[in-house]
Amino acid sequence: MTRGHIVSDSTANTATGRVRGVREDGVSVFRGIPFAAPPVGQWRWRHPEPPKPWFGVREAVRFGSHAPQLESPLVRLGSTGARRESSEDCLTLNVFTPSVDDARRPVMVWIHGGGFTLGSSSQPLYDGARLAGRGDVVVVTLNYRLGALGFLRLADLTGGRLPATGNEGLLDQLAALKWVQENIAEFGGDPGKVTVFGESAGAMCLAALLVLPESGGLMHRAILQSGGAHTAHTVDEANRVAEMVLEKAGLAADPDVLLAADPRTLVRAVGELSPRVMRAEGIGWMPLRPVIDGRLVRELPVHGMRSGPERDIPVLGGTTTDEWRFMVITNRSVMGMDLEGLQQRLFRVLPEDLVPRAIEIYRVKMSREGAEPHPFNVYSEVFTDLAFRVPCERLLDAVAARGTCAFRYLFSWPSPAAGGMLGACHAVDLGFTFGTNAVDGGEFFFGAGGDADRVVDHVQGAWLAFARGGDPNPPGLPLWSRYDSRSRATMEIGANPGMRQDPWRELNDLWAEVPDEILRRF
Repeated sequence: MTRGHIVSDSTANTATGRVRGVREDGVSVFRGIPFAAPPVGQWRWRHPEPPKPWFGVREAVRFGSHAPQLESPLVRLGSTGARRESSEDCLTLNVFTPSVDDARRPVMVWIHGGGFTLGSSSQPLYDGARLAGRGDVVVVTLNYRLGALGFLRLADLTGGRLPATGNEGLLDQLAALKWVQENIAEFGGDPGKVTVFGESAGAMCLAALLVLPESGGLMHRAILQSGGAHTAHTVDEANRVAEMVLEKAGLAADPDVLLAADPRTLVRAVGELSPRVMRAEGIGWMPLRPVIDGRLVRELPVHGMRSGPERDIPVLGGTTTDEWRFMVITNRSVMGMDLEGLQQRLFRVLPEDLVPRAIEIYRVKMSREGAEPHPFNVYSEVFTDLAFRVPCERLLDAVAARGTCAFRYLFSWPSPAAGGMLGACHAVDLGFTFGTNAVDGGEFFFGAGGDADRVVDHVQGAWLAFARGGDPNPPGLPLWSRYDSRSRATMEIGANPGMRQDPWRELNDLWAEVPDEILRRF
């Protein structure tokens, strides 16, 4: 499939050589540019190294391979010039620019989500051309190591013979941001005006990056979609996960064995660590995530935001109304749970004395809003808040408390899929962020035309204005107010947009009793 008629090609210089992209629908697109050397062979689980220079002009018309991962409909979707195979040689990025010139446009760097185990910059969902063309910005999308190759800690199990800290995926993202600083001016971008944006695991990675000393000067604004700053393993938890992965893979903690292992064996082993298995271990529902290793990640990111080095980086963050429905919509036992089933599930994640209160407060809230307080609906709202809304809120509280500009949104546009049962679920905002909601049948999940087009205008208008000046207030769109912990001003983005003052005020006392550690361990 081809996105548009190729009318000409474009070339640009990088620090390691010249690249040739293509001109598509008024945007120059460069695909598959290496930002680091291939982390293969003896370089598996090591820090990313700079790419080797090349002679002549390198063709940058096809996406690079995606990181090894389980098969997923999201990754299988076709895309312009896509290479759908996976490979450890995956550290490439793509640049979408209105023109290769010296205009110094704002730069927007995208970190994809996927639970730290899935995803790729080549997904048509993340085609940056529409965003670049609409806002006169340079959009960069990147790959990073996923799963066991990007977030598995092996340093302790191998006695230090393998240096894997469990943060190799974060190191890849830092390497990509350094590449942007060194090269983006050659593509018409301004290295002094870089906005990093990401969703889900991508936003959780971004939260960690925000407090790393190593990221100083690499970004100037941040947009976190459905992700907070509570996602991290302790070293002990990361080591236990590594033990389980090696046990399921049938591999010894021997460097020679691990370096020679088929990556598919490691991918399958991680895939066997279901949320139920992880919950039984008391570790959390996602087996892999950044690790508080004391070197790169020195503390839980939200703690770093409260006490770390002062950085005046404006932050825009938010969640969807019904995040959790995306995770459980096919689970019949969850959909049909009764009150006893609801209580059992909440006892697993909340302090026992809070569970009866939580159920009553949410039931009253839902009844007042005209929603059916069915046990599944209560469960969905509680878990949405536990996994996404409350971590996002605490992140923004920490940013605002330091006097830095913070803005918050609630994305309420419902997916038309599954007869509307998904609501405004996790990931439903992505098609509107990139304007790809009607690409490759995406309208089935996102919706298209009419009101959907206005949601695209709202999201892209706000995101682009924020990238340009740190304020999501372009002319002609609803006016955003700054977020603080008193008003908790929230922009609702959906069919009925507008500012809301603390939409969850009746829940504040309840969640104030839930410590950061519970959010971290979820």
